[in-house]
Amino acid sequence: MDERELALEQLRLRQEKNAGKERVDNAKLYAGSDMFYYCVTCGEEMRLPEAHTCPVPLHCDECLVLLANHWIQK
Repeated sequence: MDERELALEQLRLRQEKNAGKERVDNAKLYAGSDMFYYCVTCGEEMRLPEAHTCPVPLHCDECLVLLANHWIQK
């Protein structure tokens, strides 16, 4: 199995793992709590401090690598 096939298999496993997870509703969190965001590709949870001022990431680090290598589409 080459690198690309292995990475895509890992992506498929992450998607399956995250498919049934309950998502955190940021509106119900206390002020000052970390905010929860989810990767649009695999559904992985990304936790950012409330004071995070940069744009919210759409993809987790693993999916960003796959995108950079053009192994998946946006």
